[in-house]
Amino acid sequence: MITWIIGADGNMNLIVDKKSHSIPTTHPNYAKIKDCLKSQDEETLKTLVDIPKHIAQVSSGNVEIRNGVLYYKGKESHSYVANKILAFYNEGLPMDNLIKFLDRLMENPSKHAVEELYSFLELRGIPITPNGTFLGYKRVTSDFMDCYSRTISYKVGTTVEIPRNEVDDNWRLSCSSGVHVGGLSYVRGFHNTPDNPIIIVEVDPKDVVAVSTSEEKLRTCKLKVIDVLETDDFMPDNYYAPSGYTSVDNDIEEEDEDDFDEETCDSCGETDCYGECEDEEDEEFDDEE
Repeated sequence: MITWIIGADGNMNLIVDKKSHSIPTTHPNYAKIKDCLKSQDEETLKTLVDIPKHIAQVSSGNVEIRNGVLYYKGKESHSYVANKILAFYNEGLPMDNLIKFLDRLMENPSKHAVEELYSFLELRGIPITPNGTFLGYKRVTSDFMDCYSRTISYKVGTTVEIPRNEVDDNWRLSCSSGVHVGGLSYVRGFHNTPDNPIIIVEVDPKDVVAVSTSEEKLRTCKLKVIDVLETDDFMPDNYYAPSGYTSVDNDIEEEDEDDFDEETCDSCGETDCYGECEDEEDEEFDDEE
């Protein structure tokens, strides 16, 4: 039996299974708890009022918060996205999207992608779905082909997928082989003509291969075309991440950078090429944006 009252300030007081629960309006599950009261769904309510239990359920037991520390599969985590989840937890904000995002992200075999992806999405204003995937943008031709090679169809409902090992995982290169997804402010200026629409694409964090630290795009091995963007006036051109954003790129050891900078390109024999001379080598899946 559920015993409850909602105060004049909107805060709830509940007794469930002989346990008392105070639910402020800032509780991350406030709306869902209210729905359970309407439907008298006691079993769901038991989980919603217990945030740690709810987090464990959303993450299939992979994520725990104990004594202000987030654990993923029993291992303490201080990653950027883990710290975001903790911040949301402490502020009473909904965390389900982020928890599911983290679950998917941890399936990604690329260490750099795991460390950089959420920061990139935050910086570029790319939203995360309730399923933990994210929605990015692409510019396509009037007949929904890629603007670079015109060989890849991006019609709504299409899933574009290539073998992961055919996508260049060198994050230092902003343009190379792979399927590119960009932030809106970048895509706006790419092949910007009245006939070329911007499409919304869905990407699973586990499929991201390379996250550029110099431009507003990343490379993935798989995406699904969700819809055509009808208007892009919801995000200003000068959108920036909150202060304090830092890229893992800044933490790369200097000797590693030196080794890379001095490398001679096998194709053109020049230093500081960074593989740019090979951008057109694989046109089938190098769609530029």
